[in-house]
Amino acid sequence: MGPFRQSRRAIRLGKAYGDNGQLQRALSPLLESISRLRPLSQADPSRRADLSRSLTSLGFPRLQTGQPDQARPLLEEALGLLQPLAAQNPELRDALIRTQANLRNSLTELERLRR
Repeated sequence: MGPFRQSRRAIRLGKAYGDNGQLQRALSPLLESISRLRPLSQADPSRRADLSRSLTSLGFPRLQTGQPDQARPLLEEALGLLQPLAAQNPELRDALIRTQANLRNSLTELERLRR
């Protein structure tokens, strides 16, 4: 199995854990997918949507486990990757909206914690 397929499998596994409330278990496969997708997306820009998905999927459990300071850079990077892609591909607009919402939640939580 190639690195791209392995990264997709890790994304699905991490997302499944997160969707079932097993947020701590979701972290390891999502970190694995990111480490596999970073070099792939450098070599092949069409993989950037997958990297963005992994970053968002990792950022969300970080928000849910009270780690907005760790979620923010992940979500900012995901947003930076996704914005130009969504401008060219309308199918990615829903993902862009979700990523923007997660980033707003992260910033709101960080502001609340600073008070």
